[in-house]
Amino acid sequence: MNVPPSFPGPPPPGQPNPGQPNPGQGGQWPPTQTPIGQGPAMGPPPGPPYGQPAAFGANPVGPTAALGQTNIGGAGWTPEPPMPDSSGRKTALIIGVVVALVVLGGAAFALTRDDGSDAVKEAESINSQVQEDIDDVLDTIPTIPPITIPEIVIPTISIPEISIPPVPTLPPEATVVETVVETVVETTIPAPAINLFTGTQASEMITQVAAARAAVPLRILGALIYPEYAFVQVQDPTIPANVDEYEWRGTPSAPAPVTLTGGGELEANLFSDTEVNWAGLPALVDAALAQIPIEGAAVSHISIKRNLPFTDAVQIRVFVTGTRTSGYLDADAQGNVLAVQQG
Repeated sequence: MNVPPSFPGPPPPGQPNPGQPNPGQGGQWPPTQTPIGQGPAMGPPPGPPYGQPAAFGANPVGPTAALGQTNIGGAGWTPEPPMPDSSGRKTALIIGVVVALVVLGGAAFALTRDDGSDAVKEAESINSQVQEDIDDVLDTIPTIPPITIPEIVIPTISIPEISIPPVPTLPPEATVVETVVETVVETTIPAPAINLFTGTQASEMITQVAAARAAVPLRILGALIYPEYAFVQVQDPTIPANVDEYEWRGTPSAPAPVTLTGGGELEANLFSDTEVNWAGLPALVDAALAQIPIEGAAVSHISIKRNLPFTDAVQIRVFVTGTRTSGYLDADAQGNVLAVQQG
């Protein structure tokens, strides 16, 4: 173990301690100046006696000085005789123990200081390395550009003032009348399908033709009635020699002139609309289908005219057609069946 320079060991016996005061001079050893009252002829001063070194004691002032001390007074100094050996050995032993403790304490302090210094240096090195690592990571983070949020200006909305007119009040004598409004729903009834062989459609058709001809009574030369349409030839009341034909398909058409042939008289062939039971035609249709039971039987049309040249009576003939044969039923103007002919 090396002893630090700040903790010198005791000098060997008989040698002065460098850097410590000389017991006989009170200054540095060797002396840099010659004490007053001494000269070279006096010889070198004796070494310090065994006992306490001058560095650990003081220089007492007085007529008598202890061992290792210098009496200051007069022009010179006189060394005291040494103390017995036993006292010197004890003093040297104490000094050695103290010096040893000082040396050991200094060594321990030096070791402790060195160990602490190394730990501090190591901690500072780790902190420095961590800081460098953090700086490296921060350098890799891209710089976020500043974001500028545009200023949004909300326009001022002005709500116009709404004035609510006061509700008129009724005078005390006023009478409140409750009015019930009935909702009328117009219902359109679809027109019945045209079938002049059913109901009263045949008689309604003749009434429309009479209104178009403007004749009362309506004088008829002949009429052919089909389920959905009809042809009626009538006399012109303004020109009795003329006959016009009306085609009916829901409503009468414009009159069309008819050419008359033969040697008979027109008046003998005409009859009035009031002479025929138009409402009885549906019953004659049913009778014809019942009395002419042929395959695929159906009433094709009805003919109404005078049965000339055989008779001048008005005759109703109902024609029945089938898939293989045909037939007809004859009746008078009132709907009475006269004859049935099949094939």
